[in-house]
Amino acid sequence: MRCTSLSLVNFRNYRRLDVAFDRLNVLVGDNGQGKSNIIEALHLLATTRSGRSNLERDVINWDSAGEAAFARLSARVDRAAGPVRLEMVIAESPRAENAAPVTSKRYRVDGVSRRAVDVIGQVKVVVFTPRDVELVAGPPAERRRYFDVLLAQIDPRYARAFARYARVVTQRNGLLRLIRERGARADQLAVWSQELVNTGSYLLYRRIVAARAITGLAREAHRRVVDDRETLSLGYQTTIGIQEHASSDLSDVAGAFARAIEKAHDREIQAGQSLVGPHRDELRLELNGRSAAAHASRGQQRAIALSLRIAEAAYIREQSLDWPILLLDDVMSELDARRRERVLVSIGDDQQVILTSTDREVLEPSFLARALVYDVRDATLLPSVS
Repeated sequence: MRCTSLSLVNFRNYRRLDVAFDRLNVLVGDNGQGKSNIIEALHLLATTRSGRSNLERDVINWDSAGEAAFARLSARVDRAAGPVRLEMVIAESPRAENAAPVTSKRYRVDGVSRRAVDVIGQVKVVVFTPRDVELVAGPPAERRRYFDVLLAQIDPRYARAFARYARVVTQRNGLLRLIRERGARADQLAVWSQELVNTGSYLLYRRIVAARAITGLAREAHRRVVDDRETLSLGYQTTIGIQEHASSDLSDVAGAFARAIEKAHDREIQAGQSLVGPHRDELRLELNGRSAAAHASRGQQRAIALSLRIAEAAYIREQSLDWPILLLDDVMSELDARRRERVLVSIGDDQQVILTSTDREVLEPSFLARALVYDVRDATLLPSVS
């Protein structure tokens, strides 16, 4: 899978950009010139989410004039399944007086309007940034998001179930608070509990299956990254009582989920929120048998995060028969020379890489010699002549 061209209009600091990519690509420039914005644009086209900001208005060029500012992103991608052209428009509707602006997103695949859930997975990416240390040291939500982004890209049913599940949790939590605070009838909860099971069971099942595969992939990747000096262990911990290594099909997961909700009935009303389900699960990471979040050094945590990203790419390759595009956003300077070499060695023979760096000296000369190198200066990409 390769992105052959990317076009941006009014996106971040780019008023207009048209750029072509090769298999290996390096974007070199000082901070604030626009390197990470290209990574963000590709992530948006692949997942419909920024990865950097929860406010969609933030990606629209701040110098855009007019009452209806917009940003347009489009890319052509060659895939094993055939080429595809993706387009996304993020627009700010004219605002009423004293009202907050309303932002919308529209999508096209090969010129045909599509919903967000139909866009996710058309292009597959794996992004590694310095912030990925939060995969290890951050809250459980970071590790749940790791599964959600990965699985949504390879399984359209997962993407649809995830969107529906988020809405169900919100509705159910609202009803739980009404029952607790205003004495609403508790029997009204049954419908939303059943819907929680219907949508959430598939998320749980797919995460459990993926966790088993990723455990081995991440352990092997970590062994290569740190030269066999440490042992990485992963475990997916559910809130519904399913053992992570148990042989369970979807019906087993749904049954366990329903029983867990019934058992938690009184606690959930008292708390005013849903206490069991995939939105409360955890991916445990241990280094040499100890919690990686609590005991691993910053450097060790960074190596674990790198191993998880390598495993993510390998799993996508196994499931889709196509390498995802690897987006490395200013991470090489965060790694020592040995780990930088390990990253480059882990790249698949046919895998596209788009790498950003403030310093080309941290990159292997042999890698640079094979790459298309752009100097990024003030939202302008210039082919490097050195």
